[in-house]
Amino acid sequence: MKQMARRICVAVLLVCMIAGMLMMSGTVQAATTSTASVRRYNIMLVIDGSGSLISESTTDPEGMRYELIDDLLGVLEDDGHYVGAVVFSGNRGSDASEAAMESCIRCNTGMISLDPTVITPNGSLPKDYIVQQLRDAYVDQNKDGRTDVGTALLVAERELRKAQAQNGMESLIFLFTDGVTDVIHPEVKAKSEENLATATREIRENGIRLFGAFLNKGGKLPLF
Repeated sequence: MKQMARRICVAVLLVCMIAGMLMMSGTVQAATTSTASVRRYNIMLVIDGSGSLISESTTDPEGMRYELIDDLLGVLEDDGHYVGAVVFSGNRGSDASEAAMESCIRCNTGMISLDPTVITPNGSLPKDYIVQQLRDAYVDQNKDGRTDVGTALLVAERELRKAQAQNGMESLIFLFTDGVTDVIHPEVKAKSEENLATATREIRENGIRLFGAFLNKGGKLPLF
Protein backbone atom coordinates (compact mmCIF):
# COMPACT_ATOMS: atom_id res chain seq x y z
CA MET A 1 0.00 0.00 0.00
CA LYS A 2 2.80 2.42 0.89
CA GLN A 3 4.59 1.62 -2.37
CA MET A 4 1.42 2.27 -4.40
CA ALA A 5 0.79 5.53 -2.54
CA ARG A 6 4.36 6.59 -3.26
CA ARG A 7 3.95 5.77 -6.95
CA ILE A 8 0.73 7.78 -7.12
CA CYS A 9 2.37 10.76 -5.41
CA VAL A 10 5.29 10.63 -7.84
CA ALA A 11 2.89 10.48 -10.80
CA VAL A 12 0.90 13.46 -9.49
CA LEU A 13 4.07 15.48 -8.96
CA LEU A 14 5.33 14.70 -12.45
CA VAL A 15 2.02 15.62 -14.06
CA CYS A 16 1.92 18.87 -12.09
CA MET A 17 5.48 19.62 -13.19
CA ILE A 18 4.65 18.96 -16.84
CA ALA A 19 1.43 20.94 -16.67
CA GLY A 20 3.34 23.81 -15.07
CA MET A 21 5.86 23.77 -17.91
CA LEU A 22 3.07 23.95 -20.45
CA MET A 23 1.34 26.75 -18.57
CA MET A 24 4.52 28.80 -18.34
CA SER A 25 4.97 28.31 -22.06
CA GLY A 26 1.54 29.72 -22.79
CA THR A 27 -0.29 26.49 -23.59
CA VAL A 28 -2.91 27.06 -20.89
CA GLN A 29 -4.35 30.54 -20.52
CA ALA A 30 -6.31 32.07 -17.64
CA ALA A 31 -9.98 32.76 -18.32
CA THR A 32 -9.38 36.49 -18.08
CA THR A 33 -6.85 36.53 -20.92
CA SER A 34 -9.29 35.88 -23.74
CA THR A 35 -7.29 38.03 -26.14
CA ALA A 36 -4.08 36.07 -25.59
CA SER A 37 -3.05 33.58 -28.21
CA VAL A 38 -2.85 29.96 -27.13
CA ARG A 39 0.26 28.05 -28.10
CA ARG A 40 0.05 24.61 -29.61
CA TYR A 41 2.82 22.04 -29.72
CA ASN A 42 4.10 18.98 -31.46
CA ILE A 43 4.68 16.51 -28.61
CA MET A 44 6.46 13.17 -28.83
CA LEU A 45 6.27 10.64 -25.99
CA VAL A 46 9.32 8.34 -25.91
CA ILE A 47 8.56 5.38 -23.67
CA ASP A 48 10.89 2.64 -22.43
CA GLY A 49 9.41 -0.79 -23.17
CA SER A 50 12.39 -2.86 -22.06
CA GLY A 51 11.86 -5.98 -19.97
CA SER A 52 13.20 -4.36 -16.82
CA LEU A 53 9.92 -2.47 -16.41
CA ILE A 54 7.48 -5.35 -16.45
CA SER A 55 8.42 -8.10 -13.98
CA GLU A 56 7.26 -8.01 -10.38
CA SER A 57 10.76 -7.36 -9.05
CA THR A 58 11.56 -4.41 -11.29
CA THR A 59 10.61 -0.85 -11.98
CA ASP A 60 7.00 -0.49 -13.09
CA PRO A 61 5.07 -3.79 -12.87
CA GLU A 62 1.76 -1.97 -12.34
CA GLY A 63 2.16 0.13 -15.49
CA MET A 64 2.16 3.47 -13.67
CA ARG A 65 3.88 5.05 -16.67
CA TYR A 66 0.68 4.56 -18.65
CA GLU A 67 -1.35 6.27 -15.95
CA LEU A 68 1.11 9.14 -16.04
CA ILE A 69 0.74 9.39 -19.82
CA ASP A 70 -3.06 9.36 -19.46
CA ASP A 71 -2.78 12.29 -17.06
CA LEU A 72 -0.33 14.14 -19.29
CA LEU A 73 -2.67 13.86 -22.27
CA GLY A 74 -5.51 14.96 -20.03
CA VAL A 75 -3.97 18.40 -19.44
CA LEU A 76 -3.74 19.10 -23.18
CA GLU A 77 -6.52 20.81 -25.10
CA ASP A 78 -8.36 18.63 -27.61
CA ASP A 79 -7.72 20.94 -30.53
CA GLY A 80 -4.47 22.08 -32.07
CA HIS A 81 -1.74 19.96 -30.50
CA TYR A 82 -0.11 17.11 -32.40
CA VAL A 83 1.02 14.14 -30.32
CA GLY A 84 2.97 11.02 -31.22
CA ALA A 85 4.57 8.18 -29.29
CA VAL A 86 7.47 5.77 -29.61
CA VAL A 87 7.88 2.65 -27.45
CA PHE A 88 11.37 1.17 -27.49
CA SER A 89 13.62 -1.51 -26.04
CA GLY A 90 17.04 -2.43 -27.46
CA ASN A 91 18.76 -4.40 -30.21
CA ARG A 92 19.96 -7.71 -28.70
CA GLY A 93 21.85 -8.77 -31.83
CA SER A 94 25.17 -7.78 -33.34
CA ASP A 95 23.82 -6.06 -36.48
CA ALA A 96 24.32 -2.30 -36.23
CA SER A 97 22.59 -1.42 -39.50
CA GLU A 98 19.88 1.26 -39.43
CA ALA A 99 17.12 -1.32 -39.92
CA ALA A 100 18.45 -3.53 -37.12
CA MET A 101 18.83 -0.61 -34.73
CA GLU A 102 15.29 0.57 -35.43
CA SER A 103 13.95 -2.93 -34.85
CA CYS A 104 13.98 -1.95 -31.17
CA ILE A 105 11.10 0.45 -31.86
CA ARG A 106 8.02 -1.48 -30.71
CA CYS A 107 5.54 1.23 -31.63
CA ASN A 108 5.66 4.50 -33.57
CA THR A 109 2.26 6.16 -33.89
CA GLY A 110 3.49 9.08 -35.98
CA MET A 111 2.09 12.53 -35.22
CA ILE A 112 -1.66 12.66 -34.59
CA SER A 113 -3.81 15.78 -34.25
CA LEU A 114 -5.75 15.92 -30.99
CA ASP A 115 -8.68 17.46 -32.85
CA PRO A 116 -11.68 15.31 -31.76
CA THR A 117 -13.03 15.39 -35.31
CA VAL A 118 -10.01 13.41 -36.54
CA ILE A 119 -10.88 9.82 -37.42
CA THR A 120 -8.22 7.42 -36.12
CA PRO A 121 -7.66 3.94 -37.66
CA ASN A 122 -9.77 2.23 -34.98
CA GLY A 123 -12.43 4.95 -34.86
CA SER A 124 -11.59 6.15 -31.33
CA LEU A 125 -10.76 9.66 -30.23
CA PRO A 126 -7.10 10.65 -30.82
CA LYS A 127 -6.06 10.56 -27.16
CA ASP A 128 -7.69 7.17 -26.63
CA TYR A 129 -6.08 5.84 -29.79
CA ILE A 130 -2.58 6.93 -28.72
CA VAL A 131 -2.93 5.37 -25.26
CA GLN A 132 -4.29 2.12 -26.70
CA GLN A 133 -1.42 1.88 -29.18
CA LEU A 134 1.04 2.29 -26.30
CA ARG A 135 -0.64 -0.37 -24.19
CA ASP A 136 -0.79 -2.77 -27.13
CA ALA A 137 2.85 -2.26 -28.10
CA TYR A 138 5.00 -5.34 -27.88
CA VAL A 139 7.06 -5.11 -24.70
CA ASP A 140 10.33 -7.01 -24.44
CA GLN A 141 9.19 -10.20 -22.68
CA ASN A 142 12.76 -11.48 -22.33
CA LYS A 143 13.23 -9.17 -19.35
CA ASP A 144 16.89 -8.78 -20.26
CA GLY A 145 16.77 -5.02 -19.97
CA ARG A 146 18.17 -4.12 -23.39
CA THR A 147 17.62 -0.38 -23.75
CA ASP A 148 18.57 1.89 -26.66
CA VAL A 149 17.68 5.45 -25.72
CA GLY A 150 19.74 6.96 -28.55
CA THR A 151 17.91 5.29 -31.42
CA ALA A 152 14.51 5.99 -29.84
CA LEU A 153 15.30 9.70 -29.43
CA LEU A 154 16.58 9.88 -33.00
CA VAL A 155 13.36 8.35 -34.39
CA ALA A 156 11.26 10.71 -32.25
CA GLU A 157 13.28 13.77 -33.22
CA ARG A 158 12.89 13.05 -36.92
CA GLU A 159 9.12 12.65 -36.55
CA LEU A 160 9.02 16.04 -34.84
CA ARG A 161 11.21 17.63 -37.48
CA LYS A 162 8.78 16.52 -40.19
CA ALA A 163 5.87 17.93 -38.18
CA GLN A 164 7.67 21.23 -37.61
CA ALA A 165 8.27 21.59 -41.34
CA GLN A 166 4.54 21.13 -41.97
CA ASN A 167 2.97 23.21 -39.21
CA GLY A 168 5.75 25.45 -37.85
CA MET A 169 4.83 24.72 -34.21
CA GLU A 170 7.27 24.31 -31.33
CA SER A 171 8.13 20.75 -30.34
CA LEU A 172 8.59 18.87 -27.06
CA ILE A 173 9.85 15.40 -26.20
CA PHE A 174 8.88 13.64 -22.97
CA LEU A 175 11.17 10.68 -22.26
CA PHE A 176 10.00 7.94 -19.86
CA THR A 177 12.74 5.44 -18.98
CA ASP A 178 14.14 3.48 -16.06
CA GLY A 179 17.74 3.10 -17.05
CA VAL A 180 20.80 3.85 -19.06
CA THR A 181 21.46 2.77 -22.63
CA ASP A 182 22.23 -0.94 -22.28
CA VAL A 183 23.13 -3.09 -25.29
CA ILE A 184 25.62 -5.96 -25.51
CA HIS A 185 27.59 -5.96 -28.73
CA PRO A 186 30.30 -3.28 -29.18
CA GLU A 187 29.16 -2.37 -32.70
CA VAL A 188 25.57 -1.90 -31.56
CA LYS A 189 26.68 0.10 -28.52
CA ALA A 190 28.82 2.37 -30.71
CA LYS A 191 25.90 2.91 -33.11
CA SER A 192 23.53 3.65 -30.21
CA GLU A 193 25.96 6.24 -28.86
CA GLU A 194 26.30 7.74 -32.34
CA ASN A 195 22.50 7.91 -32.66
CA LEU A 196 22.25 9.58 -29.26
CA ALA A 197 24.86 12.19 -30.23
CA THR A 198 23.04 12.85 -33.50
CA ALA A 199 19.65 13.05 -31.78
CA THR A 200 20.81 15.45 -29.08
CA ARG A 201 22.52 17.67 -31.65
CA GLU A 202 19.45 17.77 -33.88
CA ILE A 203 17.15 18.33 -30.91
CA ARG A 204 19.24 21.35 -29.96
CA GLU A 205 19.57 22.66 -33.52
CA ASN A 206 15.83 22.42 -34.15
CA GLY A 207 14.81 24.09 -30.90
CA ILE A 208 13.10 21.00 -29.50
CA ARG A 209 12.77 20.83 -25.71
CA LEU A 210 13.47 17.51 -23.98
CA PHE A 211 11.99 16.57 -20.58
CA GLY A 212 12.55 13.32 -18.68
CA ALA A 213 10.47 11.22 -16.29
CA PHE A 214 12.93 8.74 -14.82
CA LEU A 215 11.49 5.57 -13.27
CA ASN A 216 14.42 4.01 -11.46
CA LYS A 217 14.01 1.76 -8.45
CA GLY A 218 17.66 2.24 -7.54
CA GLY A 219 17.14 5.93 -6.92
CA LYS A 220 19.66 6.98 -9.56
CA LEU A 221 18.94 9.14 -12.57
CA PRO A 222 19.81 7.47 -15.87
CA LEU A 223 22.99 8.68 -17.50
CA PHE A 224 22.84 8.63 -21.28
